[in-house]
Amino acid sequence: MAISRSELIAGAAEELVTRLSGERMTERLDAVYGDDEVASALDKNLERLQFLTLPADDWW
Repeated sequence: MAISRSELIAGAAEELVTRLSGERMTERLDAVYGDDEVASALDKNLERLQFLTLPADDWW
């Protein structure tokens, strides 16, 4: 399957933008939450409410 040079360049540019966007998003999230697991943890009350919304299942 042959593609033109312009299609190759366009695909490479799209891939680059996608990767950079992901890296920047990670950087932004790290800036907000940092390495502190406690700061980024879900509030215990919210965790409990979230758990209660799960449907009952046979395995538990």
